[in-house]
Amino acid sequence: MATEKKICGYHGTDKEYGDAIFQTKIFLPSQSDAEWLGKGVYFYIKSDDAAEWCKKRNYDNPMILRACVIVKEDEYLDYDTEDGKGLIRSAMEVITHASKYTKFGENNAAAKNQHAIAMVLWAEFPELKVLLGTFPTQAHPFPVIKDVRPLRPEFCVRDSSYLREIEIC
Repeated sequence: MATEKKICGYHGTDKEYGDAIFQTKIFLPSQSDAEWLGKGVYFYIKSDDAAEWCKKRNYDNPMILRACVIVKEDEYLDYDTEDGKGLIRSAMEVITHASKYTKFGENNAAAKNQHAIAMVLWAEFPELKVLLGTFPTQAHPFPVIKDVRPLRPEFCVRDSSYLREIEIC
C-alpha cells in the first residue's frame, strides 16, 4: 500500500468569497497563464504568507481558510526534491522543443514559463493532485547567478474536491 501524506495550507481571500467557499467547500481554481504551479487552488504552508497575500491584494475584509489534502506518494510532486527538479528539467526540454509555449522576452515571462512547466507536468502525470514548491517572496532587484531572496513554500491542488478539513482561521 502506498504511503499517504497529509498536506495542510492556508488560502487568503476576501471574506465574501471565503464565506462562500466555507459554505460550499468549493474553491474556484486560478486560471491565469502566469500561475507558477499551473491552474488550480493555491495554498501557503504558513498562515502569515496567506495574510501577506491578502494585504498585497488590498482586500477590505480579508479571510484566511485552512484546508488539507491527503495524497499518496505518486499523487504529489515536490519541486524541491531531486525527482521534482529532474521532472522540471524534462518539462523544460518539452517546452523548449515546442517553442510556441515559451515566453522569452514577454512581460511576466518567468511566471508564464513556470506556468507552462506546471501544465506539462499536470498533462504528463494525470495522477498528480498536488504540486509543491518554494518560490521567492519578492521580485529580483537585479539578475544574479546565486538567488538569495527569501523563499516561501506553497502548493497548488488541481481540484478542490480533494480538499478536506476546511476551516476559517
